[in-house]
Amino acid sequence: FVKQSGGHVKIYSEVGEGTSIKMYFARYVGIAHPASDDVDEFISEGASVETILVVEDDADLRAYISDVLRDLNYRVLSAGSAQAALTILLQEEQHVDLLLTDVVMPGINGRELGRRAQQIRPHLSILYMTGYSRNAVVHQGRLDEGVDLLEKPVTQARLALKVREILDRK
Repeated sequence: FVKQSGGHVKIYSEVGEGTSIKMYFARYVGIAHPASDDVDEFISEGASVETILVVEDDADLRAYISDVLRDLNYRVLSAGSAQAALTILLQEEQHVDLLLTDVVMPGINGRELGRRAQQIRPHLSILYMTGYSRNAVVHQGRLDEGVDLLEKPVTQARLALKVREILDRK
């Protein structure tokens, strides 16, 4: 069904940690009909001066999230690795309001990226994303309790609401 719908499946597995199966479907380009009365919250857009750095090793997911954020009128920078993100953050002329990063990535993971990013920019807000549940990432020590976390798969509405919530705290 996923393939027939123009999508694909990704399977993530770590020895001793478990397996996560993710299904990605083709983006719907018709008129959206919200499932709830959250229409006003869903369309709350960013100011084009607000910049979000998206860090995701999956190129398709990184492109999807970046597109959604651009559609919401945010300025988006993207990186396929933590190292690339740190390079961007070290450029003083690059203003970044929010770091949106995957938790599980090859090399430097999201938690370590967040720690290093806040050493470079102490007031930087961070939103973590993961395919695992909040309980799983906290109990495995991947993230601390109370951090801002968005569980994958990410819907446009949830992404828009969570990003706006975090940026409004500043």
